Amino acid sequence: MKKNGSKRIKAVIVLTILISMFSTSVFAAWWGTPGYEWARERRITSMASTSALNNKVSHENFYTILINYLHYKEVTPKNGVIQNVSSLNSFNKALGGIVSEIDSYISRTSLTPAEYRIVDTYINHIDKTLDDQKSLLTRDNLKDMHLYMDIARYKAATLIDDYSYRTYVLARIKPTKYSELIRYNIRPYFGDITRREFLVLMFSLLSNRTLSQEAIITEFNESGVLIGYDGDLWLDKNLTYAEMFTFLRRFETFDFNPVVEDSSSSGDNEIIEVR
Repeated sequence: MKKNGSKRIKAVIVLTILISMFSTSVFAAWWGTPGYEWARERRITSMASTSALNNKVSHENFYTILINYLHYKEVTPKNGVIQNVSSLNSFNKALGGIVSEIDSYISRTSLTPAEYRIVDTYINHIDKTLDDQKSLLTRDNLKDMHLYMDIARYKAATLIDDYSYRTYVLARIKPTKYSELIRYNIRPYFGDITRREFLVLMFSLLSNRTLSQEAIITEFNESGVLIGYDGDLWLDKNLTYAEMFTFLRRFETFDFNPVVEDSSSSGDNEIIEVR
């Protein structure tokens, strides 16, 4: 088995990106601004200026941009979306065990009413802990954490296997405008979102193939999607808006589903044109 013209396609993509890079006098501007402008033109983001491009992406904006992009690409929801464990800061690590338990429940295909109540108890515990320690946290951290809990609780409620109880719970809990994340099988993030997590998530959403995380990063790197990083690619650092928009723009020239040709079918077979 071999990819049809894969080496030639990769070479063309890399050359195209290099020409784009060197045609811009300021490297930093090339890295973020074109991607931002591309996303603005397609209404993937509503950011009014480039002033925040070097900031890490907030969870709320990450979800909004992601959903808008999936709509733009007309991506069909599917099962088996690959996601890493989010990077946790020093405070989040204290709650990491509980979050892991919650994620293990909301990753299932269904929950009994009793299992849903376990999830709800965990979330209430996190809520109380955050309230007790809110003076130690930034407003953005609190906002991101509460957003995680809202989405996780809603996700758990949609999995309840008892129709009557599910209807009762959904009518009582706080609705979330990010319910589409659940439709796309995307778990909410509790900690910081890394560049590696974003790249792996997007590959699993846009490709029909199943690859390891290492293979996914290798393909992105060889194709030119990651041009602009140093040797270690900084992939475990926080995702910024500049990187998110740049990656999304470069995905337009990345072949997520390359045509695979059976080498046994190629040969000296003559093609006869029928007139």
